[in-house]
Amino acid sequence: MPNPFVSQGVFNKVRASVKFTQHPELNITAAYLTQDAIDIQFQGDAGVLLPTMTGGAPSPNPYQMINVQIHLVRSQGMAQLFKNQIETDTFLGEAKIFSDTTTLGDFVIRSATLRSAGDVSFAGRDPAFLISVFGIYDVNKDMWDL
Repeated sequence: MPNPFVSQGVFNKVRASVKFTQHPELNITAAYLTQDAIDIQFQGDAGVLLPTMTGGAPSPNPYQMINVQIHLVRSQGMAQLFKNQIETDTFLGEAKIFSDTTTLGDFVIRSATLRSAGDVSFAGRDPAFLISVFGIYDVNKDMWDL
């Protein structure tokens, strides 16, 4: 039986944030987020097992594509800043995603690019302005040790 006294940790809802190295005016803290905050989805495999005649051979990938969904509060100026950025230049450069707990490390994304803005409702019941940022998340760093 597992130890029932193992600490479950703490989640800090206001820790979740995004920092853009080349665009600090777009840095996002909890005050700019709806309750849905930030979601990340990994796309593609970090590694694959290639079939052989007698088994499989591992083949690590050097990166994964990552999609970051940022649920901004539409009634704040930050939403307009992102709308302006989409209309001007979607390339953002490096981004750093901070999770809602200190035990899970941060995620650094290369070539962060504004992918799209989500559906927007003007019915006064949904505060979100959903922004999707796409980029490259480096994995398998040991493969570069040649």
